[in-house]
Amino acid sequence: QQRQDSRWLSIKRFHDDRLSLSTVPSQKRYVNYFAGLLSGSFRISSRAVYLDRLLLHGLPRGGDGRPMQGHYFVKVYLNLSLVHASPVQSLAAQQIQSDCLVVRVRPHLKLLGDVLIKMYFKRILTAKTWETLFRIQIPSYLVTESVITLYKQDLDLACDDPNFPASSRAELQFSWTGRSLQSGECRSA
Repeated sequence: QQRQDSRWLSIKRFHDDRLSLSTVPSQKRYVNYFAGLLSGSFRISSRAVYLDRLLLHGLPRGGDGRPMQGHYFVKVYLNLSLVHASPVQSLAAQQIQSDCLVVRVRPHLKLLGDVLIKMYFKRILTAKTWETLFRIQIPSYLVTESVITLYKQDLDLACDDPNFPASSRAELQFSWTGRSLQSGECRSA
């Protein structure tokens, strides 16, 4: 019993000293995943999952309050190695009708391990640097649903960005076969 108590105290001390300082949504999510694994409320899945597409509802706003026009693309990292970069999508005012951006992943991307997704933006294609709009980190071995929705407060960087509307959300769509299962188009919330 005494040994168990000392282990619990060391884990609590580690949490209080290190993990309680986590302020990035992905870090908080990973702490919750880890706690769920320890408590048995989460189970690790050994089955492969394929990323089909990412939808961003509620595009960031410019100074005029309208969705920002410009160029967007996504990079996907698997276990810290770049495995996919989407084509650059250019959005002009006349193309922004549903306040939503769809990024299709072709071919479907098989995910096994820790996944990092970053969305980039720049207003002028010839500008030298891309701005990171948001990051999402998830472990593929805990994906159990075909759609994971993360709201503004769940997106690294976007959570503190006043250009993102409070209603912004990123929707990750998965399949277990490598084929599209959903329509995956923008629709109102």
